[in-house]
Formats: sequence, structure tokens, C-alpha cells
Amino acid sequence: MFTGIVDHLARLEEVKPQGTGLLLRLKTRFSQFTPGESLAIDGTCLTVVDFGSDWFDVQLSVETLDTTIARSYQVGGLCNLERALRVGDALGGHFVSGHVDGTANVTRVGVDGDYREIAFEAPCDLMMEKGSVTLNGVSLTVNTVDRVAQQFTVMLIPHTLERTNLKMLKAGDRVNVEFDLFYKMVRDQLSHWKGTVC
Repeated sequence: MFTGIVDHLARLEEVKPQGTGLLLRLKTRFSQFTPGESLAIDGTCLTVVDFGSDWFDVQLSVETLDTTIARSYQVGGLCNLERALRVGDALGGHFVSGHVDGTANVTRVGVDGDYREIAFEAPCDLMMEKGSVTLNGVSLTVNTVDRVAQQFTVMLIPHTLERTNLKMLKAGDRVNVEFDLFYKMVRDQLSHWKGTVC
């Protein structure tokens, strides 16, 4: 479990095919890894399979490659990195599982002084205005939702732009998206309840 508060940007040192999947090596500020621990890389929960003093490796399956932006990764790219939530840690964002729902396409990037409003195209049935969404592992507030056009917007503050790879987004780019866990749970329960009522 994560919070969507990115710790730092990790550089992709290696992107290597491994069977039907990929092996990624990332350079990091983190140290003292535990074998098998989970990290969120651009919001995707992945398992550390090897590590050194300033790097770690993760493996990506076909399912992960099909669901996320990982197929577009290239050496030198920067990924948002967050360590798993520990008992007693502050919950600064919202509960993020790291189980990416899919990708969202950037349709517009608007500049408002030091802020940026970014519009995305994605299924919006699991979103509500002023609710939460995770984009590339960043916990954000949904500004607007247009369910007819299947678009939503978020506003990025200077702090978020400085610390994450969302600052590099332009129209046509894709991001990993995870919809709010609690919203999905409530919607699922309501759908089940409606389906069982005579």
C-alpha cells in the first residue's frame, strides 16, 4: 500500500527484455533494501529482485506491460518512486494500491502562472469531481469530470511539478492511472446490492 506522495525521481539505468517481460534497473537514493520488498514505480507496485548501494532491479510481466506505460520506458528516463507505506507513517495523500487500472492520454496542458492544468482522456465512470486519482503514482485531486467526453482535469502545483515526472507531460503522452480505491469498493458493493434486490 502507498500514499501517492513521491519521494524522488529514479533514473532508468537498464531496460532489458527478459523472456516475455522486462527487467528494469533504476538508480535511487534509497538504500538498505529488503529482498522482495515492494516499491511504486510510476504508481505500479513492483517487487525488488536484486539491489546494490544505489540501484535496484524489478521484473515486469506481460500483464504489467499491457496495462501500464512500461513499454515506452527507455534508458535515461525518470520514474516517480515511492516506498511502501509502513505502520505509523503519515498518510499525506490517499490510499494507493499500486494496482494500475490502465492508462490515460494527455489531451491538453494549460499553463496558469506557476501552475499547470492538465486534461486527460480516460474512462471516467470511477471518478468524481474533488475526488482522488493517482497519475504516475502521484496522488491528485480531480478538478473536473466530463463523463460524456470521457475526460477529466487536474491542477498541478509548483511543488508537484518540481518533484515528479508530470512536469514533462505534453499532449499525446500517456500516464498510469489508478482510480480511487474506496470509490471502486463502494461502486462495486452498490452494483452487487442492486443486482441482488428483487
